[in-house]
Amino acid sequence: MERRAFLRSCVLTGFGTAGLASRAHGTPGSGTEEYDLLLQGGHVIDPASALSAVRDVAVKDGVIAAVARDLPEHAARQVADVRGLYVSPGFVDLHVHGFVGHASGLSVDAGENGVGHGVTTVVDAGTSGADDLPAFVALAARSPVRMLAFLNIARGGMYVSEQDPRSFASEAAAQAVLAHPELCVGIKSAHYWTTEPYDSAHLPWASVDAGLAAARACGRPAMFDFCPRPAAAGWPARTYRELLLDRMMPGDLHTHCYARISEYQFPVLDERGKVNQYILEAQASGRLLDVGHGGGSFHWANAEPAVQQGYLPDSISTDLHRGNINGPVFSLPYVMSKFLALGVPLEEVVRRVTVNPAKAILRPDLGRLQVALTADLAVFELAWEPTRFLDVQGQARAGDRLIENLITVCGGKVLFDRDGRVWDRRTGIPAEAPAPFVRLASYPNPFSSSTTIVVTVREAGPAILGIHDGLGQRVVTLADELLAAGTHEYTWQGTDQTGRSLASGVYFLSFSQGLRTMNHRVSLVR
Repeated sequence: MERRAFLRSCVLTGFGTAGLASRAHGTPGSGTEEYDLLLQGGHVIDPASALSAVRDVAVKDGVIAAVARDLPEHAARQVADVRGLYVSPGFVDLHVHGFVGHASGLSVDAGENGVGHGVTTVVDAGTSGADDLPAFVALAARSPVRMLAFLNIARGGMYVSEQDPRSFASEAAAQAVLAHPELCVGIKSAHYWTTEPYDSAHLPWASVDAGLAAARACGRPAMFDFCPRPAAAGWPARTYRELLLDRMMPGDLHTHCYARISEYQFPVLDERGKVNQYILEAQASGRLLDVGHGGGSFHWANAEPAVQQGYLPDSISTDLHRGNINGPVFSLPYVMSKFLALGVPLEEVVRRVTVNPAKAILRPDLGRLQVALTADLAVFELAWEPTRFLDVQGQARAGDRLIENLITVCGGKVLFDRDGRVWDRRTGIPAEAPAPFVRLASYPNPFSSSTTIVVTVREAGPAILGIHDGLGQRVVTLADELLAAGTHEYTWQGTDQTGRSLASGVYFLSFSQGLRTMNHRVSLVR
């Protein structure tokens, strides 16, 4: 088969066409299979049970049926050979903005965007308030993955009424959470009064205190996106120390724990460059620290020395929204890879996107790969590829390992199978996963002079195809047009919009249709 035809068959997998291979998987089933799905020979990482070893994983009726060596292939309806790959609980992204249609205008389709990246649970961090929670509930019901929420203490949600203490309705927020316990995991306080002078209507701790009152009333944790401020005009300082030790309780979270160094910096480090002791004290006492990378809240100057000194976040999250999905965040596995570049062991990185965030949202049924629990799974590879990882200021750190998801299983259903690895034993052909809105591929990759980009779209519609650098800056637009459903090819010669040759490095092909975005890594080697 010619390479172009071979590649197209890979790209089209999931649209009902042939996959990567044609080997049979044993004797056809009798219809009385013990398992619905069997993942064979992967390296299982389940931090909750301290398991890091080669095992088979079997799924039946939406839950984990077995985790053991050498499970019988003939007992499964669907089988995937995942030898050489890693299998973990599905990733939990503790901080996203996925309330598409909200007035803030920042949300992306976090469910659709997460499916290809092993994310089986997304937690919207405060986009919705009590007033628009019904619309969020309806949206979550249509999500391909589990969508949960920290409810904003402001009735109108993010950016709509966060600066108006009259909208901080603790009782209404608590009642809304209790009315939807399957969806609402806690309360969010964010973005409050960061620069304007305080007055009698805007007290320093109004949002934090209202959030805490609501969280205590509904028995759920509170999450804080917090801005420390110095004392001014007779008002006392609003300090990070006071938030962590005096206001927050064990189980509450501060997101953006390695955030900006500026006039209103988070004092992660003291004047000697050491992690402030009160942060370690707060974490040791059960206050939780979350990354919340975002477009402005991950700085190597904070993260690197903190990790070197043993201050690791309790959870790794993206703060994914329209302003960072094309960089510097891209995806949860990409953010996880930054911690590999900091020297954090893979098992500890996986812990911070599985069992730890599941505990934080009081969902012990998630984040664990154990018999009788929900069958949420991510199958991923650890690619050895030199990469310049950028923080939100464009500062670079070198890394050589990238986490790339290949299969996503949510509630026992295969939602993503990039390479057509999941086979139906009865038919001998790849099992169909729900079709993603787009498939992306490129060849050759890495490339030196030019690469062919293959885009296969499920639905016709306006689309943008661009190349972005590691900071998310678009360097060239390859297409901005109405695309018909089907396969389209483009050529990129490693140049920017003006035709200037770009330097060697990792770039990101980004395809967008509306609020849905898919990224694909492309390596340029001069």
